[in-house]
Amino acid sequence: MIRNVIQQTGAEWDGHFKIGDYHSRSWISDKLILAKAPHLANLCRYLATQVLAWNCGTPDAVVGLAPEGIALAQGVGATLAAHFMNMRSGEEVADRFVSLYMDEQYVLPSEYEALLGGRNVVIVQSVIHSGKVTARVMDVVRSRGGTVIAVASLITRGRETRQTIGNVPVIALYDYSAEDWPEAACPLCAEGVPITDPKKMRPAS
Repeated sequence: MIRNVIQQTGAEWDGHFKIGDYHSRSWISDKLILAKAPHLANLCRYLATQVLAWNCGTPDAVVGLAPEGIALAQGVGATLAAHFMNMRSGEEVADRFVSLYMDEQYVLPSEYEALLGGRNVVIVQSVIHSGKVTARVMDVVRSRGGTVIAVASLITRGRETRQTIGNVPVIALYDYSAEDWPEAACPLCAEGVPITDPKKMRPAS
């Protein structure tokens, strides 16, 4: 079901792509997923539901990395806050719930500096590859006094399914296990297929 929603956004592409240190014949554009508001809203609700189902603590903050993480933090955070608002015992949690972001240099806006201390934080990402970006976001959250209780991602993509990053559970809607190869072993390179530039591809309307 989740893959169907993602496919409806037109985000899965075929070609010859360089992804980190590997090559692949497939690509998922998280930017196209984020552009399709109705589908993104559904995915955020699904992801928030999974966070609650894992029962890894009571979250009262969601943090994303700009630019993609802003929409995700708002979408997932709104669903989580609404869940607690509807629980008589959760009104206090909902009242203090915050959805925050840090910029692409991993810096929090000054207005957010005091909002992470003592909070249980869920970090949200659109796609997790190696987990290096996630680890840096976690470091910032912890340096501001937040406790990272989970990482929530629409998609994980890598050579292995990630179950934890830094001993924190990774909750993902879809593990995209497309075949990939080191550059030296890439059959597309051997066939002389040029690298595809996603920026030059034309998405379906």
